[in-house]
Amino acid sequence: MADRVQRIDVLDVYRDAASVKVVTGLWIDYMHLSKLNGEWRVLDLVLQYTCK
Repeated sequence: MADRVQRIDVLDVYRDAASVKVVTGLWIDYMHLSKLNGEWRVLDLVLQYTCK
């Protein structure tokens, strides 16, 4: 179950743009999101593998 989301941190929101950090047991995902027609969409995703 190490791939389950452990934490979601909203790093910044300004109008229709946001930066988010998602932490799981294996990965840290950094996302840039944009709101389009009232729905958030992922524009960019950077994955970091955390297992040693």
